Amino acid sequence: MKKKYIIGICSVGEQYHAKTIKLIKEINALIDIDFLVLTDEPKNFEGFPNVFLEKYQYKSAKYLNKIFSFHDKKIIFERGFLHYDTVLLLDADHSIRPNLYEGLLDFDSDKISCGAYPQIIWRHPSDCSIENFLCGLTGRVPYGIKFKEYAISKNYNLDGAFLIQESFLLIKSDEKSIFDFLKTWDDLSVFCEEQDIIRGQHVLGYGEGYSIGVSLNTAGIKIIEDDSCVNRLSRSFKHFAWEK
Repeated sequence: MKKKYIIGICSVGEQYHAKTIKLIKEINALIDIDFLVLTDEPKNFEGFPNVFLEKYQYKSAKYLNKIFSFHDKKIIFERGFLHYDTVLLLDADHSIRPNLYEGLLDFDSDKISCGAYPQIIWRHPSDCSIENFLCGLTGRVPYGIKFKEYAISKNYNLDGAFLIQESFLLIKSDEKSIFDFLKTWDDLSVFCEEQDIIRGQHVLGYGEGYSIGVSLNTAGIKIIEDDSCVNRLSRSFKHFAWEK
């Protein structure tokens, strides 16, 4: 029986195409599910009948051409929710655990509540916590004070927001909440990318998890942790950023 959610993967840049293809093949061998792939090379994925393709459009700026932005992962949710009410954003550099994939087999999105299910939340006193970021104390993303001022000026809800790790993020939600979430994230992404371009970054969107956290908070989408079904699903995957 086909799963009632969609897996979205961003595959931009040659180094990620083979990883994405391998991951899709691994999952296809186990379950019947649709994928959404955001990619700069759609032809690489045309052989998969269960893959919806979105062509990636690079950003450009003065002195910088063909810039990738991590914020464009929001396109996975924008397009994914056109097909299903539940979307799993999954980084390309994952694989299936050979002896621990029962959670993938058993997962039924009908059995979970509406909400956001992150695998990891970075809380204070972590150096990268949103509290440190908003105080301008996060060196990798140093524009936190400006971000805070901008968010307050737009009446976005910072109270109780978290830094969300976006490499595995499952969201099930209604149409209104998703619209508000994506509208806020889209606006914050423009602000953040402008800050990155000013700093001359050749990859945009470091710290996109702050925008995700504030956008979820502003849209009133509940963050749900320790759901046994989603936890079993996430344990089915090995993320090479954390494990070799």
